[in-house]
Amino acid sequence: MSTHPALFDRFPDHAATLPWVCLGDGPTPVHPLARLGRQLGHAALHVKREDRTHGTYGGNKVRNLEFLLGEARAARAERVVTLAPVGSNFAAALAAQAPRVSLPVEIAQFAPARSPQIQAHARFAAAHGATLHVWDGRIGVVPAAAKALALRLQRGSYWIAPGGSSATGVLGPLNAALELARQVRSGATPAPDVVVLGVGTCGTMAGLMAGFAVSGLAARVVGIRCVDRLVCRRDAVARLANQALGRLGIGPRFRAADVDLRDGCNREGYGRASAADHDAIRAMSEEEGIRLDTTYTAKTVCGLQRMIADGELRGRSVLYWHTFSPAAIEWQERRSATGTERRPVSAVA
Repeated sequence: MSTHPALFDRFPDHAATLPWVCLGDGPTPVHPLARLGRQLGHAALHVKREDRTHGTYGGNKVRNLEFLLGEARAARAERVVTLAPVGSNFAAALAAQAPRVSLPVEIAQFAPARSPQIQAHARFAAAHGATLHVWDGRIGVVPAAAKALALRLQRGSYWIAPGGSSATGVLGPLNAALELARQVRSGATPAPDVVVLGVGTCGTMAGLMAGFAVSGLAARVVGIRCVDRLVCRRDAVARLANQALGRLGIGPRFRAADVDLRDGCNREGYGRASAADHDAIRAMSEEEGIRLDTTYTAKTVCGLQRMIADGELRGRSVLYWHTFSPAAIEWQERRSATGTERRPVSAVA
């Protein structure tokens, strides 16, 4: 995010012990959502632009990968492997970023849903060199998980937990929270009372909670659940936050009861957008020129709109943590405009 992460300013003794590679451009900006705020009747509304972590493929997962790929290189890994649903934002980010540090990527994938966005992310990952092992069907996760285990056991493999949500990966969003605290101290942005973000494999929420706990910012983190409850759980957020703090020599600070994780407006399932989500996509595009996605950020903004409408955030300074990189969608649109082949990423036996 910068040549000197905020985490190493706060914990200088760990600069020599935590492997890290610079992948992004930062710090990512914070600015008011003035027009959207007027429409919603909430003036104190800002956005943290994590879509701008990197030009080729940005988003919040570049944060995780700075520490994960740093650790992989330190371990002299020959490849990185993970498990992810088809169309995963993390898979696209991994495919774009790992070659920059000369690491091949293999991903075992299952297909819980299909949509134009999901297919664009899958094609983007394949086009950027990732080897994808894909299984369709309702039980596709079973053979995909078996394949992931086989890849993980290969000599020279560095295993990355789904979504990059591990004690190491969570250091990325923890660093982002410290970066925000530095921006607040410099006067670049007001201190938020509430930070709202979408949650999948729990790592970004865990990192923000851990980072704010050691930064001096008293921001309440509110997560909008965007995937199945089996994956997206309060106890998982608390566990990951405590594990990341443990990497810094800090004892546990969180219990599941401390985690404000809630369902949003959408009951359509992973990657599927509701009518309310499409309204959020349209409002954010028209008012602020920011592109939302149907998997995470549309559901998050829809949930944020509901919180404002219910009066829950009245009088609070609110920061929306924008995690989505539109790079794969824009890449697919350029291909479509030039008539490039658009075959779907299909399943394998």
